[in-house]
Amino acid sequence: MAYSVPRNALQKYATEQVAASRLACPEYAMRARLTAGNRLTLPRAALTAVGPADYFDVTAENGRLVLTPAPANRADAARAKLAGLGLSEADVGDAVEWARSGASLGR
Repeated sequence: MAYSVPRNALQKYATEQVAASRLACPEYAMRARLTAGNRLTLPRAALTAVGPADYFDVTAENGRLVLTPAPANRADAARAKLAGLGLSEADVGDAVEWARSGASLGR
């Protein structure tokens, strides 16, 4: 009994395997297309490698564009930063209350 696989499934698998192997080789650069509307089309393998993201922080470094996955909104980014610093929402509330009270830094 022969087992057949649909051709499009084989093509998709082969494309994903080639893209994954290219991504594993740092010396191989994938190309992205910049359209006339200033939109950038990124390779699927590159997006798969960084995980799901709807937004990216964009920086220019040494003549290169660097895309870093970013939280969907600024509030999430702020919460992540505060958590990384070990600050709670209560700490932030206390700081805001102190700032609004007109207290000075002793300058």
